[in-house]
Amino acid sequence: MKRPNFFVIGAPKCGTTSLVAWLSEHPQIYMSPVKEPHFFNTDHTYNVAKSTKAYERLFERACSNHRAIGEASVYYAYSNNAIPLIESYASEPKYILCLRNPYKMVVSLHRQQLFAGYEDVLEFSEAWRTHRNRISYGNLPAKCPDPIHIDYENTCKLGSLLEKVKKSIPEKRLKVLLLEDIAKDPLAEYIAVCDYLGLERIIPRKFSVENPAKRKINPWIHSLLRKLGRAKRAFGIERGWGFLNAIGRLNTREPLKCDISEDVRSQLVEVFNPEIDKMSILLNKDLSSWKM
Repeated sequence: MKRPNFFVIGAPKCGTTSLVAWLSEHPQIYMSPVKEPHFFNTDHTYNVAKSTKAYERLFERACSNHRAIGEASVYYAYSNNAIPLIESYASEPKYILCLRNPYKMVVSLHRQQLFAGYEDVLEFSEAWRTHRNRISYGNLPAKCPDPIHIDYENTCKLGSLLEKVKKSIPEKRLKVLLLEDIAKDPLAEYIAVCDYLGLERIIPRKFSVENPAKRKINPWIHSLLRKLGRAKRAFGIERGWGFLNAIGRLNTREPLKCDISEDVRSQLVEVFNPEIDKMSILLNKDLSSWKM
């Protein structure tokens, strides 16, 4: 049984879905068919793979041609348990951490959690104002599996996250990507990842954008499709996804414009400008243009 030897460990809404889609086309890479199994973050409550046997089954189709075997779970970087457990499970694994401008991330994250059904406060400013109290008092949305999904402040403190990760992983086994760099020159960033993983520079057919910001028209239909999808995966049913995906596309629209109130804007500046400064130092890169 082959085990994964590289992990995309975060962060959410920072281009991980697109990156995984591109890597999946590389003939020397095997990616878990289930994105975000979150097997190793045992201190969170939404793990998809519940046992070692179930987790390793994700990689049973990997063969000798696959020099790099990986999976992507965007909350591994936030977990206190995940990286130590990965280190004890895999032999000198490599890690990829995707980051972005936290101001853009926090709005995108709120939209994603609305779409997933993990958030029920429609306006971003109100969700930001209330998220700390909702977490503190356990007043989570009914379908939210873990408080981290609406912990907008701590999830988007990317300078602190990068600092934490750098303390846990040797520099030679950590690759940091910025979504802004990926969007500007996806080919260059993709080639850098191939080199980092020690693979041939085999380019995907196209650099498509996966999992863009979106909103659902009918929440009931979206919820039903998610339940059907989970049931199909549980029973190992591989056919019929096209029909469900078509319904999902018809039920999806681009997100509405986000208007941030002045009081929340001030709070965001107080929280995220120092985080950007910290990222700049840790990455040795001028990110001052990100600041509000």
